[in-house]
Amino acid sequence: MGNWIIRWNFNKSNYSPGEEALVSFWIENSDESRFYLSDLELHFDFGTYTLNPIGGMVSPRENRFLGNIRLLLPSSVVGRKNFVVRYHMHEYINDQWVDLGSYTSDRQYFISIFPTPMHRVFLSRGLLTEDRAVGDPIAEMIREWGFETITVGIEVKVPEEQVSTKAREEIKNSEAVIPIATPRSMDALTGLWKTLEWLHGEVGIAFGVDKPLLILKDKRVSL
Repeated sequence: MGNWIIRWNFNKSNYSPGEEALVSFWIENSDESRFYLSDLELHFDFGTYTLNPIGGMVSPRENRFLGNIRLLLPSSVVGRKNFVVRYHMHEYINDQWVDLGSYTSDRQYFISIFPTPMHRVFLSRGLLTEDRAVGDPIAEMIREWGFETITVGIEVKVPEEQVSTKAREEIKNSEAVIPIATPRSMDALTGLWKTLEWLHGEVGIAFGVDKPLLILKDKRVSL
């Protein structure tokens, strides 16, 4: 591979679904040869953008701006979306252009696509490792829906004696509450699992101040 580096920059760190992204490209040639870049593409996990206007020749020891291009992001895509950069290169050798073939970036990059405005949801869930193994992926999906998730003990840290007061405050300041009822203890009489004790309390607070509730329950749990 020749001694060149392709750089790019998105005009924003976060986008909304259906928004237009502006991307700028540069190429730095640290070699003594001339190179020609063509067939530049961005391959996302949701599709491919062919960037035909971006390309051209770069002289030896030149750092060249290749141009800007606007990409319309799909309205149905949300989350952190990975992409790789692919392109074709030619090198000028002995008075002719020699095809060097196609190249792909050696690692994945990403952009963030999230709905706006962001809403705030109180996520009532356990903090133990086994609870977070369930709760963390759910929290990530909720954030992709366009919510900022708040859990006392995760996003918000307070001393132990202030937890109940802070939870009540955060519930009142949120637009909705989503409890995740994971198993905590088995009832000796019924053989059914009970969930976290404070989850019932936080659901009660949310119900009392008329917040929308979505309760996600492990099928083994009896509420």
